[in-house]
Amino acid sequence: MASYKGRDAHKKEMQLLEARKAGLAQPELDEDGKAINPHIPKYMVDAPWYLAAEQPSLKHQRNWRAADNRQDSSAAAAAAAV
Repeated sequence: MASYKGRDAHKKEMQLLEARKAGLAQPELDEDGKAINPHIPKYMVDAPWYLAAEQPSLKHQRNWRAADNRQDSSAAAAAAAV
């Protein structure tokens, strides 16, 4: 559950966000060490509550089925070639 942020903490967070968007501060890093574009909306960076993400990441936005489909199609193509 989200913790309470005071007025000053929220103000500092918004100032940091604006500085990141302007390029004055370092961008936020995800769990893989990749920079997260500061212009991506917060609702896209934040993972759903049921994934229990500790920090911002874009892993939940990736198409996990694409990797499975590529493996299945390559296996099917190999079987068809025989």
